[in-house]
Amino acid sequence: MECNIAIEYLDLLEYAGPVGLSCDDTKLVPGLDPVYDKDRNGFVVLGGVGDPMPVADPEELNAAIAAGRIAKAEKLRLWVMNVPIPGGAPLILAAMGVSNKTSAEFLWELHQRILTGICDAGINVISSASDGATTERAVQARREETATHRLHYSIPHPAKATRLVFDIPCFGPQKQPLVMVQDARHALKTVRNNFYTGSRLLTLGPEVAHYSHARRMAHENGPLYMRDVEKVDRQDDNAAARLFSGDALEWFTAKHGDEHRGTAVYHFVYGEPVDSHIGCTMDIAERLKMAFRAEFFTDLWEIFLVRAGYSKSRHFVSHQAAAIIRRLTRSLVQLTYLFRDHLGGRYPLLPWLLSTEPCEHSFGTSRLIVEDFKMLQFYYMIPKITAHMRSNIFTSYHGDSKARANLAVLRQFPTDTEILSIVAGAYEEAVSLWAVLGVSPADLDPTLCSPEHGLPTPQAVLDDDDDASSDGESEFESDSDELEPAEQLLDDIIAELDSLSTDFITEDEILKLTYAAISLSVDERIQINSLSEPDEVDTEDWLAQTADIFAGILGHASDTSLPVAPLSDPHVAPESTLLDAYADMSELVKIRQQHQTLQAASGVRVRQGVEPAGASVPRPEGAAEIQEARHVVLRKLQNILKEHQSESNSPGLKRLARWTDGPARTAAGNSANAEQASKTRASKEVTRRRDIYKKFFPTDFDHLTQGRVSKLTPLTSSFDDDPTTNPDGFAFVLVDGRVRLGRVISVYSKGGGKHGRNGWVAVIESVSAASYIAIQVYDHTFGRQFCGSTSEAMARCRKKSYALIDPHLLLCKTRHPPKPVAGDLQVSPEDVQDFSRLKAVLPRLLAVVKELKKRKQSKNTAAEDADDEEEE
Repeated sequence: MECNIAIEYLDLLEYAGPVGLSCDDTKLVPGLDPVYDKDRNGFVVLGGVGDPMPVADPEELNAAIAAGRIAKAEKLRLWVMNVPIPGGAPLILAAMGVSNKTSAEFLWELHQRILTGICDAGINVISSASDGATTERAVQARREETATHRLHYSIPHPAKATRLVFDIPCFGPQKQPLVMVQDARHALKTVRNNFYTGSRLLTLGPEVAHYSHARRMAHENGPLYMRDVEKVDRQDDNAAARLFSGDALEWFTAKHGDEHRGTAVYHFVYGEPVDSHIGCTMDIAERLKMAFRAEFFTDLWEIFLVRAGYSKSRHFVSHQAAAIIRRLTRSLVQLTYLFRDHLGGRYPLLPWLLSTEPCEHSFGTSRLIVEDFKMLQFYYMIPKITAHMRSNIFTSYHGDSKARANLAVLRQFPTDTEILSIVAGAYEEAVSLWAVLGVSPADLDPTLCSPEHGLPTPQAVLDDDDDASSDGESEFESDSDELEPAEQLLDDIIAELDSLSTDFITEDEILKLTYAAISLSVDERIQINSLSEPDEVDTEDWLAQTADIFAGILGHASDTSLPVAPLSDPHVAPESTLLDAYADMSELVKIRQQHQTLQAASGVRVRQGVEPAGASVPRPEGAAEIQEARHVVLRKLQNILKEHQSESNSPGLKRLARWTDGPARTAAGNSANAEQASKTRASKEVTRRRDIYKKFFPTDFDHLTQGRVSKLTPLTSSFDDDPTTNPDGFAFVLVDGRVRLGRVISVYSKGGGKHGRNGWVAVIESVSAASYIAIQVYDHTFGRQFCGSTSEAMARCRKKSYALIDPHLLLCKTRHPPKPVAGDLQVSPEDVQDFSRLKAVLPRLLAVVKELKKRKQSKNTAAEDADDEEEE
């Protein structure tokens, strides 16, 4: 059935070129509905897991339900085919119900059935796109594992005697090549979530990257909105785009360049491979360099961590994130080879049209019609979804000569020799970026220790599920049904204004504009609902017009008489001066601003007197009236926001203190239960810590039972690298079996529930309330001096040392804040005395920690133990 639809669609388009397949899930209202199926000449039940179930009569349905043969679907799985040419609307091929616990094997069987049918029909499907969820990656790994043939491609590594393999799997008797594509926007959310998580401290040489840097940006009137850092939606595409935008990178480098150097490099490196897939302004060679640079940087990061003795489970991105980053590079290289050799360079490579976005657009449109729908309702909405997508696509591309002219560049594929040069340049840039971070190239020799590469097996992917999310829950736990960028930005700004105190007149203006925004959303819903379902004549007319557009676009792209100029003018320094060019970080900002998408450039919070980098980029002609009206409202809201910020702006740390010290919102329902459970767990841990310390220290060291952390002497997170700004952030800790001085960078506390997140907190009043504590480590040198870069640390490539510790490794806060002395720290006489006493009882302290780490065996506390289980 799916094949017949696809064949008819492509025949009417008069198109025989490559197509892409994408699949994705969205939440479904569980429910069963009987419908008459004229193809089967009988009744079927929709809404169950898998294929619709045929039933002959009500008795058979009752019997099936009673026997448990029909399970209600909790998610809708959608397969969409897309023609990767501007002007082609996606085609919904199949929709099926699945459960929340559907196995990778079951999904693979569904995917295999659809792909086999498409290939047998002679359709040239060249890619299969999905997000980075564990089951999705396992399905992709299974497909690669079961390939019947491979197109062999490899590139010599620029720094060691191995080759980078990019074989393309082929399937079926047709030997159809198929590239497994990672959706780029899902990848961006994954690297954002790894940056935000509390169970990792991303350590890049002597620098670290962590959530509080983004929080500082939002509180200091930077490009991020408050909702980007408070009550974070981990699946917000626009928030991820803002965080990795050129404006955000410029803020990191201009405002806090020395303090946030690690964060700036992290955002540059991992924003680039995403834009290599979704950006529209780079040629193929530039895209390949962006992707290879990220892969090499990731490899060198792993090498550094091994050399420096850091645990990858605490100081590196998750296995899932690393696999996704490498898949981005792998799929782009494979697509380049496939379009160049297998397709003969006849078609332009537009990687942004080979993603899961068609699925997300379908879900977003359906929720504008029916916000929460059952399977039957989705089937009924398919004609309107199709009509809406066709309308949007036609409006966007019809008559846009610039979109057609760009395709000539995207048909220019680099030769093997040019690819070798690109790879060598990308590796050189990755090494230069590590040099900017303060890590010598000699310490990153890939021949000494190298990360493992190669195709993962499906089981290996599933085994990595424990590491899939840094917070113990899936990084893809919620839908990302896509809103229009302007609509999402309106939501962001309205939420931002809601959090600010304004005068009566401004409040009234905001209310009017909010009503206008709601009215526009209602108008859009009405407009979609009023779309007539296309009849056969309408469909044929639309397809005929699209076929003409395709012919014109492909003819224009293949016209060799046209002069071909680069789409952009990438400002890249010669290799010999890379380190100098990157040293002041301004070069990275220029590159990001050139490569970023319009969504990233125009979606940032507008600061007083500053326009976003993409503000001057014109909107395409022929945009819908509703979108134009939305932008009018948007500009007015932004003006109000700028005026209010200019009046209320103040130095960042004081402003941040007002935000964090304000009254907490009252939680309700499940949130209240989870919060209470978290408090109860912390209270029990306080008692447990006290009892264990009393067991080993019955008459002395009372200050260790609570670690000198209380309401009067709380432990606080830092907002910068200046030790004088956080006097309550120093403690003696156990790291690598030794007593050391720790400067607290960030404190995290785990929320209630089995999958509670490790969220950043400004202050804790009990050491047991923390789940993780990020610290910079200082070693004792002599007298009262503690140094952050001892000879031992330098021998392990550590100019600074960091640790992400569990709360039981924090022994006690210092009595007084240390004083900075020539880059080191000098503690008070009382504190050095405490340090000496702690060193003297080190064996007992290690015994205490061992006892605290033991899992309780009581069956009554099994559930609590599951909550407290740590990621190792």
